[in-house]
Amino acid sequence: MDMTKYLESTVTLDVVRSSPTKSIVFVSAGVEKPMQDGKMKPSFVVDMDGKQLNYIPNKTTIKRLAAAYGKDSGQWVGKTMKVECGLVNQKDAILGTPQ
Repeated sequence: MDMTKYLESTVTLDVVRSSPTKSIVFVSAGVEKPMQDGKMKPSFVVDMDGKQLNYIPNKTTIKRLAAAYGKDSGQWVGKTMKVECGLVNQKDAILGTPQ
């Protein structure tokens, strides 16, 4: 089975690099999903360049979102955030800045 469409269903570094707008809009209030390491992380549906994608923000971005829009992620729905590629703890990461 060709998995291309599933690979493109998540906001990744490559998706951010190729985005003409580098902007996302939160479509959902998010749900907690288990990661491979067993930890739970918030996952959101976002709109980016007309596509609905899954997005798992890092702690730095979550702090920025909470400061700008409030600690209840339900308040983030409809809000816009710019995304860029950067470094967190010497690792490539997607960094978000609320607009």
